Amino acid sequence: MRTELSRALCAMEMDHAEGSSTMALLQKSIQSNKQHQQMLASYTERLETELSQIESLLELAEHEEDGEADAAIIDIPGSKRAASLIPSNLFLQPESPFYEDASRRSRYLRATVIHTMKQKELDALTEGVKEANHRRLAFEAKRNGKLFWDIESDDLLTNIEGLDWERIAEKVSDVSVTPRTAKECETKWLGDRHPKINRGTWSSEETAQLTELARSYGENRVNWKEVAQKLDTNRTPMDCMRHFVPKPHHYWDIDSDDNLRKAVKVYGKDNWNVVARHVSPNATAQQCQNRYLKSLDPNLRKGAWSDEEDNRLHSAVEIYGLSWVDIAVAIPGRTNEQCRDRWLSKLDPSLNKDAWTQEEDEELNAAFLEVGKKWPELTKRLTHGRTDLQVRKRVDYLLKQRAAEEKQMAAEKRQEKQRAREESQRMPVQQDNLGVGGITSQPLTNSEGVLILTPSFVVAEAIALVTRQHIGHTSTPAVQVEQATTPHTEQTSATHNESIATAQTEQAGTIRPRPKPRRIRTTRAGPADPPDETPHA
Repeated sequence: MRTELSRALCAMEMDHAEGSSTMALLQKSIQSNKQHQQMLASYTERLETELSQIESLLELAEHEEDGEADAAIIDIPGSKRAASLIPSNLFLQPESPFYEDASRRSRYLRATVIHTMKQKELDALTEGVKEANHRRLAFEAKRNGKLFWDIESDDLLTNIEGLDWERIAEKVSDVSVTPRTAKECETKWLGDRHPKINRGTWSSEETAQLTELARSYGENRVNWKEVAQKLDTNRTPMDCMRHFVPKPHHYWDIDSDDNLRKAVKVYGKDNWNVVARHVSPNATAQQCQNRYLKSLDPNLRKGAWSDEEDNRLHSAVEIYGLSWVDIAVAIPGRTNEQCRDRWLSKLDPSLNKDAWTQEEDEELNAAFLEVGKKWPELTKRLTHGRTDLQVRKRVDYLLKQRAAEEKQMAAEKRQEKQRAREESQRMPVQQDNLGVGGITSQPLTNSEGVLILTPSFVVAEAIALVTRQHIGHTSTPAVQVEQATTPHTEQTSATHNESIATAQTEQAGTIRPRPKPRRIRTTRAGPADPPDETPHA
């Protein structure tokens, strides 16, 4: 009995112990669940915050109009392009799982990235067009039963009908790194390389016609292809648009120079495309590079060259030849133009430093009249070993000298005219050969024998002419004065009296202001009043 009771007590104790351990486990599990719930709640809050930020950024990106304008690739000197573990050409294999995506990206790059045709590709394009037209002419000759040589072949480059552009593209692609499509070759030939395209200077009439055609569209979009057809001067639509739409130009000032300095300080000297965007909308990368390196660079040196720099220049020329860009790198603070001018004007051993002779000036003048200020071509025409810089300086000197000589000659002519005018005004009235009323009836001459028609002589001739008319004389006066008015002129008595008074005043030797002459009334000769044949003063 006692044994069974002991067993029961032991069983109860064991059950109690198991219950205690179970409760402890339950409490521990509940506590762990609470902690996990708290962690999930905090993680959920963080995800909601990040999601709201992403939504705001997406909304901002959708409404940002010039978001891509600020995007740029910045080159860091000494860095290398990231390389993929898998070569990119494997993605374009048909068995690749990324083939469709890679093909779509490849088509996008071909359509958006510009690959300029090199000269060998342009030559292949021209040859391909010739061969295509040869085949076309041969087929036409065979179809019409004619000999191939009997067909005119002047249009081997001008004809554009019936050309196999796929075949031409294959010929161009054979010499090109980038495969060329048929549409690309056709566009290049018709829009840039066709021999009938007008590349000459725009005339004023052509410009006026282009302006009228473009403005006829008003506020609507201009169809430049239609404008080029109506213009009918073999201009391309692109040339018409470029000539009509003014190209914006950038002019450097204090503000743009400050922007350039700040941009270079941030982006360095290897990211000129990015620098140009922060300077001005119209500034180009080349303009910014030239402006900074040649004018604003604090390390730029100007003025006289030192002996050390001359020695460096000699060594650099021996190593790099006449590659001035590479030479400028070896001489800190000097630009390639400075190195070139220094070498060609001072240090070149083959430099002709003798004074210019009369023969050289005549040769230079003849060449300058032919080619103008094309300095390399002008230098090639000379035979005395002068450099471009020497030729340019000599031309500037001769032009200034010629301008000074012309200015001096013009001044001398003005002085000569002034002296002649003053001499004629100071010439005394001769007292011999007096005519009517004591007034000279013959013209005066100066010391050089030049005829001077003084007012007194003209008045004397007029009085003598009137007197002859009254007394019936028909003799011709010593000097006839041609009348520029109508053939028949009636002189009033008032004018006659004024002339006599003026003559008497000059005869007396007194200088008085003459009265203002009155306008002579003229009447045209009619049928009943024939003109007088005698000239009138």
